[in-house]
Amino acid sequence: MNKTMNVPLCRPSITNTDIDVVVDVLKSGWLAHGEYNKRFEELMTQKIGVKHAVSMNSCASALEVSLNVAGIKGEVILPSFTFVATANAVVNAGATPVFCEIDPDTRNVTAEIVGAEISPRTEAVIVVHYGGQPCPMGDIVELCRRHNLFLVEDSA
Repeated sequence: MNKTMNVPLCRPSITNTDIDVVVDVLKSGWLAHGEYNKRFEELMTQKIGVKHAVSMNSCASALEVSLNVAGIKGEVILPSFTFVATANAVVNAGATPVFCEIDPDTRNVTAEIVGAEISPRTEAVIVVHYGGQPCPMGDIVELCRRHNLFLVEDSA
């Protein structure tokens, strides 16, 4: 007999405390700008050592806002192996996506791969940390510094 098994991609860990907090948020009437959002942003500033943190509704929105705030309107290098929202954020910001390949072993970009796509029109690079595996950022940061490129990390 051939028995089919369903193996979930992941199982969320949701505690009763988590449920109580969600109920508190829903009852407060503030789904986006309430006390929990403010507390989250304050905790993030402490955690990453910055003066300000702004939480967003999605990574796509955050990517678009980051490009707009930096005034990026030229070419943005990003991996071809990513969710469409990454490229959409570039287009919505008024810039032009330039797709690059990935390292087949890590599914991430490297400084060498990104460097091969840099042109005089390049203004920014978006790296996508695929599957929880971080890109080799040291070399990528140095590459972007050398070429005066705005660097965005997509960790969604």
